[in-house]
Amino acid sequence: MENPKPAKAVPRTPGVSSANRAQSGHGQPVKSRIDQSPVVLPTSAKPTSARSPRGTIQCYLVSLVVFIFYSRFFDVYLVQYKIPAIALGITALASLFSGHLLQSLQYRVSKLLILFTVVLIVSSAFSVWRGGSVELVTSVWFKSLLVYVVIVSLIQDWRHSALLARTMAWSIGVLSVLTYIYANGESGRFFLKQGKLENPNDLAQALLVGLPFLLMLFSQSATLAPTRIVSLFLIGALGIDLLHTGSRGAMVSAAICLPVVIATSSSKVKIGTALVLVAILASGTLAFSPALRARYLTFFDSTVDEDTSQQTARVSEIAVASAMSRREVLLESVKVTLLNPILGVGPDMFAEAREREAAKQGKHAPFLITHNTYTQVSSECGIPALVIFIAILVSTFRTATRIHRLSSQRPEPSMKTVAATASALRYSVLAYATTSIFLSVAYQALLPTLAGMVVALEYSVARQLAAPASRPVRVQPPDAAGLRTVPAMPLVGYATHLKLKWRRSEPNSLRKNKALS
Repeated sequence: MENPKPAKAVPRTPGVSSANRAQSGHGQPVKSRIDQSPVVLPTSAKPTSARSPRGTIQCYLVSLVVFIFYSRFFDVYLVQYKIPAIALGITALASLFSGHLLQSLQYRVSKLLILFTVVLIVSSAFSVWRGGSVELVTSVWFKSLLVYVVIVSLIQDWRHSALLARTMAWSIGVLSVLTYIYANGESGRFFLKQGKLENPNDLAQALLVGLPFLLMLFSQSATLAPTRIVSLFLIGALGIDLLHTGSRGAMVSAAICLPVVIATSSSKVKIGTALVLVAILASGTLAFSPALRARYLTFFDSTVDEDTSQQTARVSEIAVASAMSRREVLLESVKVTLLNPILGVGPDMFAEAREREAAKQGKHAPFLITHNTYTQVSSECGIPALVIFIAILVSTFRTATRIHRLSSQRPEPSMKTVAATASALRYSVLAYATTSIFLSVAYQALLPTLAGMVVALEYSVARQLAAPASRPVRVQPPDAAGLRTVPAMPLVGYATHLKLKWRRSEPNSLRKNKALS
């Protein structure tokens, strides 16, 4: 039987994106096993190598933006210099001249985000207050969308995706330290005194979403490496800060995510996660103030004990009133959704519409947001916008999960890093999806950032994951005479090879005698 003709190898050009490398020698694209099919780059796109100065600079610019946005360092220091806006502007210019800007708009998540943006603009045109909705779209959402674009257009290699994930881990670690040092805990709850995280619940979401990246940093470090020791310290600080935010929604989200993490992780990760959680709960509970402990106890009992102090009783009453108010606002947001199912009342206009409706009835309604991201989108932008928003979440989570599953099955050492990065991303997306049940954060940059990191990782490894797995080859020991190695082959094939070689070395007379006998 003839040996099958080996397939023609496709040369791998350094710096060319996975979408371009996914074409065969005849120009036919190789079908990707990831959630999204590879997209051919525009002809004007210039390839960038992972080790080229240009690719490195682009990666560092994106990492700087992510660090600034999520460490909140410049909410505490050098606030007057507008460094976050300057860094984002410089990175946007780099994205414009990168040659990959059009490519970044061709991905499925990109199309969903563009569609969501169109719905926001149309909804703003029919808003109950057009000026407020337009300001929200231009000053908040466009900035969030820009973060997604710069990540996808400037991150073109899996090494850069891994570096960006580690940057996210360090930024959340810095946020944890800043929170512990500068948090305003007069009421027993931790929150930053100024900036984007003045609300303890928003701070709790940022910490919980960033925790998987710190766990990734810890698990990918050597046993006694400084990175492992520092990351463990940061995880402990994050846990203490998270518990001291007093966010009951974050605790519910953690309770939802924990079984998923345990069910989908290896035994080592399960044991490590359990030990970390026990340490965090033990240290955090010991440091609780009576008022904060009373707030968490409202989970189980909404009554106030007469023996408690005045401050503790006040905190308990506020917690119970907050829960009742949120339930009422949630029901009203569902009602507003049903009354305005197509375009809603306008982006960021739920509280305004609620106040105007109460004024018509001669009543006063407190200016409250929905405290639920999903009903925020449905009531302010309509049910179609909610469907698109959920599609972005589902697509991002599925893609990260699929990258982790496929890369963890590969024997290449580099795929271990890819699998760890994808695992951190999927758990972070899950944390965002669950914490968003208790917050109104639909237009913030957190979801576009996570989506951009997932899409960039996917398209940087699509070629490797679509190709057959390369297995290690067993090599025969060197020949004692010539010190040369024999190519490895199956046992039967090697025996046949030796037999043919021996027969060729036999004298012709001996072969004829064997044939006659």
